Amino acid sequence: MIDYLVIGHISKDILPDGDYRLGGTVLYAALAARNLGKRVGLLTRTATGDAEFDRRLREALPGIEVIKQPGAATTTFENVYDGSSRQQYLHAWAWPLNLKLLPASWRQAPIIHLAPVAREIAEAEAIALLQERQGGLCGITPQGWLREWRDDGGKVFFHPWEAAAQILPLAHAIIFSEEDVAAAPEVGAEFIRLTPTAAVTLGERGAVIHQHGSVAVEQPGFKANQVDPTGAGDVFAAAFLCALHDSGDLAAAARFACAAGALTVEQAGLASVPTRAQIIKRLNERAELCIKVKEAIMFVRIGIHHPREGKEQILIDAMDHIAEVIKGYGGLQQVYSLRDERNGTIIGLAIWDSWEAFAASVPAILPLLEEADFEDWLTTPIEAYDLDEV
Repeated sequence: MIDYLVIGHISKDILPDGDYRLGGTVLYAALAARNLGKRVGLLTRTATGDAEFDRRLREALPGIEVIKQPGAATTTFENVYDGSSRQQYLHAWAWPLNLKLLPASWRQAPIIHLAPVAREIAEAEAIALLQERQGGLCGITPQGWLREWRDDGGKVFFHPWEAAAQILPLAHAIIFSEEDVAAAPEVGAEFIRLTPTAAVTLGERGAVIHQHGSVAVEQPGFKANQVDPTGAGDVFAAAFLCALHDSGDLAAAARFACAAGALTVEQAGLASVPTRAQIIKRLNERAELCIKVKEAIMFVRIGIHHPREGKEQILIDAMDHIAEVIKGYGGLQQVYSLRDERNGTIIGLAIWDSWEAFAASVPAILPLLEEADFEDWLTTPIEAYDLDEV
């Protein structure tokens, strides 16, 4: 049984020296979902008899179940740069995927991610798959349905996705970048209208999440030292779908996915795909510690926690221990651990005379936070808010 099914072509991406690296949304998304603890299944099609490619693929995807349908070729892209402009070429195509051959258990995976790179998923088969599902979450990254190419040289160009109106209402979420629809912004607007949830990524500026056509979340980006942006959008998509499935919280899923995407650009290659621990650390660097110079008349720190079943008391005990420690610091007015009995949410609330008073307690809090196993206790990262008196 798998938790996360991702469907699309793994590709060869030609490098300037003539060699290639593995590519495709499914590659980075599968690794991201695996790193988040999901049991991942991947359906793709590649050329038969390519021993070197098969070796690289095995080494790239340990712990991931792969169904590799045989093809006459492996989908192969090349990006040619002229100054700041880029032209993409499709040199080989691995034929459409046969979704009818998916194992029955895979068809009912809790999360399904349709991730074409070159129109390899037939719309009729996608519709049939989505219509037969009973529960779970289906996400779509439509980039491959927005590509067309010429027979003479394989020059790739933007082409509207004709079947969007039939497929997107059957899905739960679509994830695409503003760059994907830059040639026709009205296409992006239509995706937002058609899909219950639409996540639009904005690069380093973060993401905007729409629900039923209206803006629901505007998530700023996380600072990152960019080395290579390859795969960042694919990792964002997988992280968003996993967090949304596990928590149902759009805001938490957006924060989690933006942190994952920021980490991805800081390295090159498949090693850039972050682990859950790395993502949570990046979230905590911004949201939990929030160490910055500022002035305030009164400073309030609120932490919202969504505990896993059976982990409520250990979480409360840890919060109470932190509360006892910070009570020894001047400037603390009140501190509480609170529970919302309607949904089980546990809230930490601390009121300080000023941000400086809070900051003085941070050296004592840090070791306690490092000892706490929030990844095991919580279904989603802590939602932290810093409030100043206005």
